[in-house]
Amino acid sequence: MLVMKFSASVKHSSVGALRQQLNIELASAGIVLSEDEQFEARICLSELATNAINHGFGGELEDPSTKLIVTASVDRNAGRLRVAASDPGRGTPIERDSGLHASSGRGLALIRSYAAAFGWTPETNARGEVIGQQVWFELAIESLNGQATAGAAEVQLESRPDTGLQIASLLAASAVQAARPTVSVGSSRGAVTAA
Repeated sequence: MLVMKFSASVKHSSVGALRQQLNIELASAGIVLSEDEQFEARICLSELATNAINHGFGGELEDPSTKLIVTASVDRNAGRLRVAASDPGRGTPIERDSGLHASSGRGLALIRSYAAAFGWTPETNARGEVIGQQVWFELAIESLNGQATAGAAEVQLESRPDTGLQIASLLAASAVQAARPTVSVGSSRGAVTAA
């Protein structure tokens, strides 16, 4: 198994550098991703790093010696790329049910939508004390094993919901709720109103 480690400052502006570094590491290992796989890796790594900064570290840090560490491992036999971000957080990452108009809270839902698998593991020191966590995602990479079949691709597409379709459905449902007319039945004295 090939393992690559890289890091960046705990700042939102570092997320792009982490995406670029992942591309460099994969290219130097001779791993070629399709355009779709590149997109999935960018989205998932962006959300993973942003969540680590916001929740694991509690926000951006000014201390340049503290780094967000990303580990990417490639399992050629399984045809998988696993990317993990380590942070000092000790809580369980929870996928939130964000409202339609919320400005945040969709990171894990996006990762779930694009990744073949995702999860987290606690990190411990030599004494077995929890010192943080590693949140990870896995992508199925067709070029790693060359054994993907049309049937496997269909199953994979069926098991991952289309995030764009989900968002469009939520927007449409919201518009219907907002535009729902008030219907009055009966005279103005004894009217029954339904919304």
